[in-house]
Amino acid sequence: MGEKMKNIIKLLDNHSYKNVYDVLASENYVYSSEALVKDFSETDDMNLYCYLLYMISRQETCKNHLLICNFLMFQGTFFYDIYPVIRWHLDLGLKLDSMNYNILTWIINIFYEHPDSPFLEDELIEFAKRIICLEPDNKRAKEILGKRSI
Repeated sequence: MGEKMKNIIKLLDNHSYKNVYDVLASENYVYSSEALVKDFSETDDMNLYCYLLYMISRQETCKNHLLICNFLMFQGTFFYDIYPVIRWHLDLGLKLDSMNYNILTWIINIFYEHPDSPFLEDELIEFAKRIICLEPDNKRAKEILGKRSI
């Protein structure tokens, strides 16, 4: 880990989220799941989630909501019953763009037939229909809609 990243981690550990944000913005940091794993592996997951909330308050995008969902689903294991929080982020992303392909496909790929899905089956069917409007040959959406017509 480079010296600059060590300093950013120190700021993060001190909950100096604005300073972390400003430094990363000045460096044109590209937020991605891979970057979070690589750059913030030494950081407490709850603290990183708090920072990501701060970051999204400064630049709310569908991509950033989805980043947080990936973090919570696959990386941040700091509390139980994470699905309502993931649902909340996905809903916020869909408020920004109700036809966001990345969010819609993430939802159906993760939560269709998932026993703990925070989405009702009818909601997932609606998302599959939206995906078909965007990509008529999407296999997963077609599979879901095909099951519905049986």
